[in-house]
Amino acid sequence: DNEEDNEEDNEEDNEDNNNNENNNNEDNNNDDIDEGLFDYQLQGILVHMGTTQGGHYYSFIREDFIDNNDNNDNNNDNDNNNNDNNNNDIKKKWYRFDDDEVTDFNPEHIPTQCFGGTFSTRHGIEEEKSSNALMLFYTKT
Repeated sequence: DNEEDNEEDNEEDNEDNNNNENNNNEDNNNDDIDEGLFDYQLQGILVHMGTTQGGHYYSFIREDFIDNNDNNDNNNDNDNNNNDNNNNDIKKKWYRFDDDEVTDFNPEHIPTQCFGGTFSTRHGIEEEKSSNALMLFYTKT
């Protein structure tokens, strides 16, 4: 019995050592990661309005597009017509998607539209907001 107990203890010690080595390796690998490689921009928000018993879902989505209107004069000049987008401006436009209705949305309103909290009614009564971001979507830049 004593030999069996010693063998089990040795096996457990070996497993613990292996786990510690793996954890140390993971920690060492994390030191080598350049956090500057991980820049993200908010691309969309899924919002739930209601309670746990029921409610409604809608979303805010950002569209990124290249505005070619600024370069219409350059398109006729062969020297400047080089198929790259360096001179084009990337525009960002937000929309609210709510069932079959799509409307423009000002992203400055994201905190008040998506993060719960309270609001004052026109009669001065404080009430809980029922709209909360459920999921955020990011794009890596």
